[in-house]
Amino acid sequence: MEPVYRTADAADAAQIRALAEEAWIPTYRSILSEEQLRFMFEEWYSPSGIVRSMEQGQTFVLCVCDATPVGYAAYSLQQGNTAKLNKIYLLPSAKGLGLGRKFLEEIESRVQVMGVHTLLLNVNRYNPAVHFYEACGYRILREEDIPIGDFWMNDYVMGKTWE
Repeated sequence: MEPVYRTADAADAAQIRALAEEAWIPTYRSILSEEQLRFMFEEWYSPSGIVRSMEQGQTFVLCVCDATPVGYAAYSLQQGNTAKLNKIYLLPSAKGLGLGRKFLEEIESRVQVMGVHTLLLNVNRYNPAVHFYEACGYRILREEDIPIGDFWMNDYVMGKTWE
């Protein structure tokens, strides 16, 4: 199964939300309270929230296999030669097939073409994906606690630099 990557636009907001419902919620169900999970989902993944993120500079990318979207990512340029990976998620059925690494490499390639030398990301300290990012060459730079409404996200900031 060879993925195809497509830059998303506002017309894809409902598709991204549907993917998030199947991919993002299960990722955090064992990490966050139900109340925090629902709050963050509606904040970030309402169609208007997705479009707002796009308008604020996040580029969303869909991962498509056999004409079916199986994942999404979003990245944004930062100051200097840095970009931030804001989101990257695959459907549970698409995990374990090597698609995560390929999708991450696609995002890295896209930002490198724009002159980016460092890609940063935040990952919840209790998310097993920390090990995936480490296996892909990212290292933990620091811990960061981020207020979101009445809640907190307890993250690592991870990064990868290339020449």
